[in-house]
Amino acid sequence: MKMKNLKRVLALLLALLMVLFSFAACSKNGDNDTDEGKDSSSGVPASFEDKLMEPYIKLILSGSYTYEAIQSGSKVPVTYAKDGDKKVLLTTEVDYDGQKVTLTIMKIDDQYYIVLPAEKAYTKASSKEIKEYNLDDLFSSLNLDNFANSSFVEDGTETIGDEEYQYEDYYSALVQITNRFYFDKNDNLKYVGNVDKSGKVKKKNSIKIYATNANTFDILSSYSLVDSSSAKADADSDLIG
Repeated sequence: MKMKNLKRVLALLLALLMVLFSFAACSKNGDNDTDEGKDSSSGVPASFEDKLMEPYIKLILSGSYTYEAIQSGSKVPVTYAKDGDKKVLLTTEVDYDGQKVTLTIMKIDDQYYIVLPAEKAYTKASSKEIKEYNLDDLFSSLNLDNFANSSFVEDGTETIGDEEYQYEDYYSALVQITNRFYFDKNDNLKYVGNVDKSGKVKKKNSIKIYATNANTFDILSSYSLVDSSSAKADADSDLIG
């Protein structure tokens, strides 16, 4: 796939992401001033102290974390990486003309970049494109920062397939959603899903959270910059032709 088709692929990508990962709704900006949100002596909110989620919340609060996730019933991987407030990255796949296309959207400082790793090429998103594709809202909705504002509800065990998992439930007053986090026998976070009114989780999204690699945001130095206007002109000529 050529860089000139980038805008069409981007539109497909954003349409896909808008319906994925309902758990990320918990990250909408806002404050939770409940007592459970106050920091404990360990530096994490009291709700998470001595819980299986504690090391993951510490990682999220550090401001430098990456998560890989796949929505229940989907085979589409999404990777979100953050390194402080100035560097954010989102990578996923989209079907385009019968082929899988990997697309990365990266934000460094206030500039968005749209990247095609397979072509080692990228373009700068214009202010019009940022607004048109709601990139600010997209990146805000997919971060996990406000998981730390949730209140502990309960824990227990649940069998998924042939394996038993421990789980912990946390309620976000901000968006009025209870999330259930599942851990394997080694205390590794494996799944997350929303708890419905019956106390069940119908969709379990696989998730893996880890520290962001320091080199994650260096890829542009080895890629070629494609001017956004020339890419658009090529795409328009294809449509006319």
